[in-house]
Amino acid sequence: MNWMFYLKTTETCNLNCSHCFTNGINGAKVYFDPVKVSDWIHAFHKEKFKPDDTAHYEFHGGEPFLVPVSQMKYVVDSCKHLSPNQSFGATTNLVYKLKQEHIDFIKNDLGGRLGTSWDPKIRFANSKQYGLWYDNLKTLQREGIHIKLFISVTKQTIAYKPIVLLRWIRRLGVQEVSF
Repeated sequence: MNWMFYLKTTETCNLNCSHCFTNGINGAKVYFDPVKVSDWIHAFHKEKFKPDDTAHYEFHGGEPFLVPVSQMKYVVDSCKHLSPNQSFGATTNLVYKLKQEHIDFIKNDLGGRLGTSWDPKIRFANSKQYGLWYDNLKTLQREGIHIKLFISVTKQTIAYKPIVLLRWIRRLGVQEVSF
């Protein structure tokens, strides 16, 4: 069995995208309890996990990096020994001050991979947010981090000719794209 777990670190976000399933900046300022999450993962492994199973744990939100990196690291450190067939990741909007602790966590605990979202005309409220996202993306790429880009297929997306969008993605230099 292949298991996929979304570990929702928070209900809130620093953006307010119109198509998002959370309440964005108006979302509840509720944060996960890393000890309870880790305990639950341990119980799941004990009760349901088989030797040939694989598991992926994706830190998600809201914006997962609104919680301290140490809390996500706690979950990874307390659970990474449970199976050799598991991995950890995160999907983030990348619109925040990227710190060395983020980079180290991504490189060392998330296997050097990160997912981020981009959507035309509905993701960023202004060019400053877009610029921060772009600069953070380029910083991570220079650090050798593998980036997976998530793009929602919206009215705004299909307004682009596919070749125009694909050329932009190619210039962006990401390694994977999911629509």
